[in-house]
Amino acid sequence: MTSQPVLGDTQERGSRDNNEFFKASSTFESRRFLPELDMKSQPTQEDFQDDRDPRGNNDYIQVAYSDVICEPPAAHSPQCSYQFTKAVYANTSNLTYTILTLLFGGPLSFIYGLSCGVISFFLIWLLTPFVRLWFISFGLAGKLWLSIVKSFYNPLFESFGRFFSNVNVTFRSGTIQNV
Repeated sequence: MTSQPVLGDTQERGSRDNNEFFKASSTFESRRFLPELDMKSQPTQEDFQDDRDPRGNNDYIQVAYSDVICEPPAAHSPQCSYQFTKAVYANTSNLTYTILTLLFGGPLSFIYGLSCGVISFFLIWLLTPFVRLWFISFGLAGKLWLSIVKSFYNPLFESFGRFFSNVNVTFRSGTIQNV
């Protein structure tokens, strides 16, 4: 086994890690911000789509046409009617969502951000320190109470439990006769 000096090894490794970091980050940056230009292909709708619900918080919301309007096998409308109603539904749904988002998205985002900020402030700056202070202050009292319970109440309740452990209770069902 050959041993290298520890200081030299960390310096060497640190510079190597830094170089790899810069190489990786420059490669990442070039991939992200400098895509290869291909003049023949136009960007598609998929290029502009990103996953806006990566955790699947709204998977329960089903707004596709086939989830709302379903025709049983016995009652089929003509294909042209089905395609037309599907297009009307999709466009109306998207337009309504867009309009409502433009009207209420900003104010609701402000209200939700304000609410989450206030709740976070109270939890971080008021409630958590108060609870910690409470536990620190009454930690000794809690230990004393625990020792009292273990010393006096546990033996008392254990003896009552042993005393009543042989008691058997049976229920009989019967009819009550008039006297």
